[in-house]
Amino acid sequence: GLSSRVRFAAGQVRRVFRAFLSPSRMATRLRWNEAYAFADPGNIAKPVLVITGEDGLDRVVSPELTRRYLASLPNARHAVLQRTGHIGLLTRPTEFADLVHRFADEISADGQRISA
Repeated sequence: GLSSRVRFAAGQVRRVFRAFLSPSRMATRLRWNEAYAFADPGNIAKPVLVITGEDGLDRVVSPELTRRYLASLPNARHAVLQRTGHIGLLTRPTEFADLVHRFADEISADGQRISA
């Protein structure tokens, strides 16, 4: 409804002013991320849930990068949050929580431990 959209927008504005974006710091993080030698994700034995927005709406992570990431995780499950892009956790919090809840229930039902 309208009131929940206004509350969401007001919360976003507050977050933007409290954590002002710094393009130079973002670029530094990206350079570090590209140079850092991460461990092989293929060694992750636990089930992994990768949640993305719709390909056409996510302008931050390319669909190709998502496919490569999923291919590198042997026990990955992919879920798409409909009608959202990169920040689905904020724009569709109930649907996001439902996906995580169902995934946790499935893991528990399969007898898999969630903790490391």
